[in-house]
Amino acid sequence: MARKKDGLTVFRLLFAILLLTASLGARELPIRSFTTADGLADNRVVRIVSDSRGLLWICTGGGISRFDGAHFQSFGVAQGLPFPAINDLIETPEGDFWLASNGGGVIRFSLSSATRRYEAFPVSSEPTSNRVNRLMRGPDGAIWVGTDGGLFRMAAGANGTPAFTRVGLRRRGHPDEMVQVWAIVRDPEGSLWVGTRFGLVRILPGGRIVSYAIRRNSETDNVFSLLYAPENGLLWIGHQSGLAIFKHPAASSYGRQEKASLPLEDESISRAITRKFDSILRGNPALPRALGEAAYFDTSQSIQAGTFPSVPGIARLQSGAIHIIFGGTVLEYSTGRFTQLRDHRFQDLLSAVADDDEGNLWLGIQAGGLLRLARRGFVTFGQADGLGRAVAAVFESRAGELIAVSQDWRVSRFDGQSFHAVRANIPTVARRTGWRGNLEALQDRAGDWWFATAAGLVRFSGIRRIEDLATSVPHVYTSRDGLAQDSITRLFEDSRGDIWSAGLIPGHAVLTRWDRTSGRFQTYSDADGLQPFNAPTSFYDDPRGVLWVTFRDGGIARYEAGRFRMLTQADGLPPGGIGTTVADHAGRLWCTTVFGLYRIDSLDKAQLQPALIATPKELGGSVGRMVEDTFGSIYAFTSQGVVHIENASTVNGTATARIAEIYTANDGLAGGEGVSTYADRRGRLWFSTTQGLSYYQPREREEPSALQVRIGGLRIAGVEQPISPAGEVSLSGLELIPGRSQLEIDFFGISFAMGQALSYEYRLVGASDNWSAPSRLRSVVFANLAPGRYEFEVRAVSAGGARSPQPARATFRVLPPIYLRWWFLTLAALVLATGLVAFERYRAAHRREIHRAREQRLAELEQVRQQIAADLHDEVGSSLTQISILSEVARRQGAETVPELSHPLSTIAASSRELVDAMSDIVWAINPAKDHLSDLTQRMRRLAGDAFASGDATPRLELPPPDAEVKLAASLRRELFLIYKEAINNMVKHSGCSEAVIRLAIQDGVLRLELRDNGKGFDPSLPADGHGLISLRRRARALGGTLAVVSAPGAGTAITLDLRLST
Repeated sequence: MARKKDGLTVFRLLFAILLLTASLGARELPIRSFTTADGLADNRVVRIVSDSRGLLWICTGGGISRFDGAHFQSFGVAQGLPFPAINDLIETPEGDFWLASNGGGVIRFSLSSATRRYEAFPVSSEPTSNRVNRLMRGPDGAIWVGTDGGLFRMAAGANGTPAFTRVGLRRRGHPDEMVQVWAIVRDPEGSLWVGTRFGLVRILPGGRIVSYAIRRNSETDNVFSLLYAPENGLLWIGHQSGLAIFKHPAASSYGRQEKASLPLEDESISRAITRKFDSILRGNPALPRALGEAAYFDTSQSIQAGTFPSVPGIARLQSGAIHIIFGGTVLEYSTGRFTQLRDHRFQDLLSAVADDDEGNLWLGIQAGGLLRLARRGFVTFGQADGLGRAVAAVFESRAGELIAVSQDWRVSRFDGQSFHAVRANIPTVARRTGWRGNLEALQDRAGDWWFATAAGLVRFSGIRRIEDLATSVPHVYTSRDGLAQDSITRLFEDSRGDIWSAGLIPGHAVLTRWDRTSGRFQTYSDADGLQPFNAPTSFYDDPRGVLWVTFRDGGIARYEAGRFRMLTQADGLPPGGIGTTVADHAGRLWCTTVFGLYRIDSLDKAQLQPALIATPKELGGSVGRMVEDTFGSIYAFTSQGVVHIENASTVNGTATARIAEIYTANDGLAGGEGVSTYADRRGRLWFSTTQGLSYYQPREREEPSALQVRIGGLRIAGVEQPISPAGEVSLSGLELIPGRSQLEIDFFGISFAMGQALSYEYRLVGASDNWSAPSRLRSVVFANLAPGRYEFEVRAVSAGGARSPQPARATFRVLPPIYLRWWFLTLAALVLATGLVAFERYRAAHRREIHRAREQRLAELEQVRQQIAADLHDEVGSSLTQISILSEVARRQGAETVPELSHPLSTIAASSRELVDAMSDIVWAINPAKDHLSDLTQRMRRLAGDAFASGDATPRLELPPPDAEVKLAASLRRELFLIYKEAINNMVKHSGCSEAVIRLAIQDGVLRLELRDNGKGFDPSLPADGHGLISLRRRARALGGTLAVVSAPGAGTAITLDLRLST
């Protein structure tokens, strides 16, 4: 008995080792791993939740992480989270979250409030109740809380504080405080299903409790996960020992509750499990159909070694498929059967399962981080799958089997899951030259296998099974047999069955053709129209049987009817060497050069007219091997990975293309440099690299979800500003002060589509309306912005050029310096206005004071002038008149007695009369009563009348009327009169005129005095005997006027004075 037990133990150990070995050798699914090195909060992943924004939230033992498809942002204790370990997360209608912590109760995680980002609420005073495992929202808005200490109902209490009410589960022999709740789900009838440590509990709509045991006679009966499928009414139950599926009875079938203290126990699940165990990998599992039926599937035989059969996660994906995780195993249930997803990275204990908006599968590892299984990624094979390190050629055999030829001439046949390899019996002479990654191979139409080597062309004939390649003796052809050279890299079989070969470094002989009919080799050189030393890079046999050969240093050779014609750039070919070509289903030739990817739509035209499809910059580098899928799209190797180009159309000679995706190692593509491509009969595209072989199954294109972009961080002068942990679509009200106007903005896009590495373009409206060039950078810094209002906009750009329909925005204002702000300017203006008003008032008052003082002084001066004029007239004038009269009387009386006194007395009388006249002028000049134009004209008339009274000349005076009231200053009136008097005296004494015209006028503020005569005149250029003209000009300059004297001998004289009057 002991030996039997020991033998069973050894068998189980060997079986586990075999499973482990098989898993290690399995193909690699399109999986990418994420750990703390990628920004994950903690490698202990507990739950994965997708929110309404399309973001993925990962609950871990060290906080929560937000994932946008490319980058993580984590929130833990350092960011203010009250408790690090988070078991679950549920979104509120407002977009915030409730977190289930493993010891800190329920935590409100507010995405909108920065002041109260986290608030922790204890479920009860019992420590076990604050270890929360699961949260679920009910239709009434209440949240069901599953803890290590039972089930609670959380509802909004006073002031928004949650209130918790215990919901009794009434498990026989187990107090509610000791019942751990792992899972909660609700069915369409309104029943609440609760997975506990001691089996399954159903709370009917009326509150009645129904208890279901899964496995009896066990200390625990843990139900870790639940999923309800409404389309068939099946409840999927993840148990500690396997998977149960239950077709539950209707709630109404249980009748009324008789005793409130005891639950109703339903044994339908445990009875079904006792009767029948089913392997979960059975081809067509029988699911329950009738109400009350249950099925149980044993997972213990499918787990990885060292793992457990418990089922911690069940999830339905958008595709409708159900995924179950247990141990290190992932199962997919679809179309009525279970399928195991095999990958060596599934060896660790899986803890969570979910999908994102693009249908990618996400798996949490208990202590190993996160795995993403791409829905439409690449499946990759490596050395553990029967391949060599570098795969040089991929093709299909005559039997339709996929063949991969890799390092050391390893030939591998694909059976749909993995490769089975044999090593071809390549002769020693060829092996010595070594393996190169560019050595091609093929199986021709007759079944012969051809291998390119550096020592010649190796041919295996009579091969019936791939295994025969390891033992058959091949024939080796070299230059002695007619090859152009021994080192062969390129092989091609044309439509006639002829084999073409070429080397990497040819001489004058460039190509070799093995003629199937004759079995002989024929070389082609520059004598046949080819370019010497120009290595062929690819071959294309068109439907008419015309062979096209491209060359590394440029040119395409056309071979038809046994002759070559070399086409060059002169025939319309693109410049530079042609690296590789592929013909699409429409017969168009796609070719690559250093200048980009070209397409030639017609090979029959005299001018080939290649159309540029995309530049190396657009493609992410130079282009290598290409292949077409069944939908007409082109896939090409580039330095970034594999570029998917949707087939372009050509309009008026211009081709348009759409780069749909760029696939990289993140999408499951084998690493290393691209070597070859192939499209098999099932439509799969194969891509071989220096590190492995990948295939991709194209499908009808599905438009990915619209791109979203959000602002994820904002710093002003290095100071972090509050931003929602989910990012912001719009920000406003930001103000930057002078000296602290440096603004740094972080942003991120949301996209889980494969091959869609996002770029970003932005603009700053207010500084420029132009969008920046797309860039992978996720932040931008603006420094030294001028004062003003700005709006920052950013949008995400996919690899295919699609842009997010709505940009994220941040509006802000850079404040001007204090001395330029409106309130400062307003205050300064008020102060200045007040000062100006005060100054103006002071100036007006001062001006009035000065005016009053001036008026007073003028009044006093006028009084003085009047007094002087009166005194001169009364005192001096009368005395001079008396002297004149007395002297005249004395002269007359003494002329007879004293004749010698007559002359002096006459002189005294004349002088007295002149003094009286001069004094009269002075009295007139200083008399303030005479300060008017009418007084001046009156004086002028009197003077003219007196001056011309004794002569023959007749003066004509044209003066302003007496009623012209223009006030003239005393000085101006005096000087003007003296100029007039001097001119009249000169006219009377020297001109000898018979006519004189005197004109005085004021027009436009200018006073003009004109005096003209018809006298003898004089020459103004000659020196004058007297000082008359000099005196006139001096007085005119003193008044600020201009004096013009126009005269000529015999032509009379004209004197004009122009004087601007002050207002």
